[in-house]
Amino acid sequence: MLGLLLALSLPTRAIDPFEISLETFQSSEMRDGTHLTGDDGTQYRVDNTSYLKGLSVRKDGEWVPHGRRFLLSGDRLSEHITYRRGLRDGAYTRYTVSNGENVPDTKGQYHNGKKSGVWKRYDGKKLLQKIPYENGRIHGTLIEYRIHGEHAGTPAVEKEYRHGDLHGPTRRYSANTGNLILETVYEHNMKMEQTRYHERSGTILQEVDLRSDTPL
Repeated sequence: MLGLLLALSLPTRAIDPFEISLETFQSSEMRDGTHLTGDDGTQYRVDNTSYLKGLSVRKDGEWVPHGRRFLLSGDRLSEHITYRRGLRDGAYTRYTVSNGENVPDTKGQYHNGKKSGVWKRYDGKKLLQKIPYENGRIHGTLIEYRIHGEHAGTPAVEKEYRHGDLHGPTRRYSANTGNLILETVYEHNMKMEQTRYHERSGTILQEVDLRSDTPL
């Protein structure tokens, strides 16, 4: 009976755990440990400490993260993670301080607890890497970008992955011209062939079968 009375007394408010903002946790209703009932009947527990702000729901008898979750380092936001009933699922951002400003360091998506889609890494506000994921493993073309010099913003390296393995060509580009200078072909992380190019003319300088270390 007491449990029923407590449930009936929980405050009800329109709350969407996937749209909630960091500022929402400044409200007096959002004290740590407070229980809320959403307008759809879902019961939430508020997690509101000096280093963690978010909502939890009950799953298998335990409170687990659900919706947007904010991690802080002092008064600075360090991570924004999206959960769905205890599993990371949705947008993720990690932050760092660059030139006195709190900026994204890493941005990506999770699906059912695993990295998914294209993740991006930054150096300050400059794009450093694009990393494609499928089911938690790198799959597709990973690109590392140049962040300094005349060719800043262009690829420095491109690597082909298949389900976590280097598989296909890895291409390296000249810092002076932006042209292709080296291509190494992999099969399941093993080097197979390598071709070197002149950085200005693009002429092939050398082709080697890396399995036997002989010219092609």
